[in-house]
Amino acid sequence: MTTRLAIPLFGERVAPRFGFAREVLVAEVEGGAVVATRTLSLDGSGWHERLARLRALDVEILLCGGFNRHYRCVADDLGIEVQWGLGGEAAAVADAWCAGDLERFRVGCPGRGRHRGRGSCRGK
Repeated sequence: MTTRLAIPLFGERVAPRFGFAREVLVAEVEGGAVVATRTLSLDGSGWHERLARLRALDVEILLCGGFNRHYRCVADDLGIEVQWGLGGEAAAVADAWCAGDLERFRVGCPGRGRHRGRGSCRGK
């Protein structure tokens, strides 16, 4: 089974903020390893358009630096799991996700960076 994940880019690194990234790395994961990647432009897209474009590409996981809390429920509604608070080389972060070892790429406050399920969306 193939899983697609996306990582917003700042050069070759994870972008500090999803909303300001001009490009995104889309990685296809099979059998616990990245088997293919491609880089796509996000220029000129607002938050809703960015997330909808990722969903249209069958992205299920978004790994990023910063992510605006007001759009967490939008991502949930589209079926995209967001993990934020990450930094480092994008390819290494993708490999770490495959290995279940994202913790070494966490930046900022401990305990932050995970968002799963609708239960964390107030008002839903």
